[in-house]
Amino acid sequence: MNAKERLFAALNFEDTDRTPVYPLDGNSWIINEEGLSYEDLFALPDKGASIFVKRYEELKSDVVYVGGSCWLAWANAFGAKINASRVGRTVEVEPCITDLETQIPDMTDEELKTLLENNYYIQSMIIQIREAKKIIGEEKALVAGSCGPFTAAGNLFGTGEFMKQIAKRNKKLPELLNFTVRVMAVLNKLYSEAGADIFFIAEPTASGDMIAPRTFKQFVVPYFKEFMAKLNEDMTVILHICGDSGNRVDFVKDLGVKAFSVDSMVNMEEMLAKADHNFCMMGSLAPSDQMVLGTPESVYKESTRLLELAKANKGGFLLSTGCDFPAGSPLANELAMVQAAEDFVK
Repeated sequence: MNAKERLFAALNFEDTDRTPVYPLDGNSWIINEEGLSYEDLFALPDKGASIFVKRYEELKSDVVYVGGSCWLAWANAFGAKINASRVGRTVEVEPCITDLETQIPDMTDEELKTLLENNYYIQSMIIQIREAKKIIGEEKALVAGSCGPFTAAGNLFGTGEFMKQIAKRNKKLPELLNFTVRVMAVLNKLYSEAGADIFFIAEPTASGDMIAPRTFKQFVVPYFKEFMAKLNEDMTVILHICGDSGNRVDFVKDLGVKAFSVDSMVNMEEMLAKADHNFCMMGSLAPSDQMVLGTPESVYKESTRLLELAKANKGGFLLSTGCDFPAGSPLANELAMVQAAEDFVK
């Protein structure tokens, strides 16, 4: 069983030789290790694909993840200013919509596709996906990343101002969210055409640390469901929500995702039980306390604890970090996750 077969078997609740290991994102870790900025990566002929494949091999990951640079940078297609020049750091994006009454774009899906395809940052990601796929073939799952419609709306409008308009129940919010549903659907279809196998969709703005369950139900659930409906049937989606997302699990059952990635403060035993094999759970080693400040021994111990919970639940689990695998993490700590998964079978 190769890494791709292992991952898809786990997502489909089939037997695997071991639990898949996926250091969430990892892009920040990689460019920090390489001493590069994303602008440097995009200047390479393969847009950094060979670097990502090499580093994920070093991590012994069951996936190769690309697209971390453009999970927000797609907004440049709509006029947002981008800073991708910082060595070892993620892309910074400035909001490009300041007036919901007049500035929400009115475009067909075909016009959206043309606009996105012609954007430098998205072109770079499409090339990176395509070139990475050539290298890994069917040996590993190729994961592409973007944000969900709710986070995308905050990206265009500014998260702080977006939250204020939610509190005011601005009547233009549905129009903005319907627009970002379409943008994200078109973007992920472009990634699918380039060769991505799985789509890691992050909704950090929908965290329980930021919005109440009733707001999640009103402004996240219907638009994410519409986003999923617009994707091709064979597109596999993993949803990640940062922070305290324990009270989101019942909503996630209706979204159609294959896995739900959660942060380290969430009780994984409870989440596995609530998921009830409707989707896999993914997580949740603490990025700071374990991956940066921990030791291989502590990471191994916590990984084994999570694997025990998954065994008691009869599967439905991907071993991962609770949020981005951070820059500055010792390689030995991530390899301890893999070692724990391999030893657990024995």
